[in-house]
Amino acid sequence: MYTCKLLSKALASAVVVLGIVAAASGAMPVDNELPDSGCYNGIIGDKHAFRLFLDSDGGKLYGDYYYEKNGPSAKLSISGTIDKGRIVINEYDKKGKHTGVFTGTFDPDSNRVNGTWSKPDGGKSSPFAFWHVECRQ
Repeated sequence: MYTCKLLSKALASAVVVLGIVAAASGAMPVDNELPDSGCYNGIIGDKHAFRLFLDSDGGKLYGDYYYEKNGPSAKLSISGTIDKGRIVINEYDKKGKHTGVFTGTFDPDSNRVNGTWSKPDGGKSSPFAFWHVECRQ
């Protein structure tokens, strides 16, 4: 089971809210880190709710997530990068098959990332959002 780890940082008490719009706001963070590693709730499109567990180390992102309707037994692993506010996260199924890509922009001023989830071949895409929440036991 993936253990959520909350880091104490200057923005640790801030709630990270990510928009459901695909347009970037243009503001960029000063470093390559999200304000919090830990647990996030999110949505792809307007109906695919998910739960995400994310850690960041410098410009690297890693963790896993699952769709609420499928439950934690159907987790997908994720890994990616954040560089000057641009986030790219790749998802993989249990067999290691590349199944999707999250691309977005983190805006520290509004605590928002607006982005697009797509199939690896770009054939299907939807806006996504996720926001920081307290980890559940």
